[in-house]
Amino acid sequence: MEKFNFVNPKDFWDKDIFKLMGLKNVPEDKKKEMMDSMMRTVQNRVLARILDSMEEVDVKEFEKLIKDGDNEKTNAFLESKNINLTQISAEEAMLYKTELINMVAAGPQATKK
Repeated sequence: MEKFNFVNPKDFWDKDIFKLMGLKNVPEDKKKEMMDSMMRTVQNRVLARILDSMEEVDVKEFEKLIKDGDNEKTNAFLESKNINLTQISAEEAMLYKTELINMVAAGPQATKK
């Protein structure tokens, strides 16, 4: 039976994603590239989750606010719809971090049958 490496919850919250993934020695420019990609993924997930929670009429208004680029009005709109952007962003970031860590922890075993 193979031993599964569980991530210590405290480490999970406190440690850098690259350390948790065993990539602490990756060059800084590569880390930046990877972080940019991770941030885009989280942003896309946050946006998808927000849009999924809205009625079509609200989606159109939200898209207009984003296009106009007025962050204050956009945030006020989200608040008026009881959408907590900070909470959703934190949840999606942690979910994605969990997925990344689980993929690394599974390693080559994930593809073996």
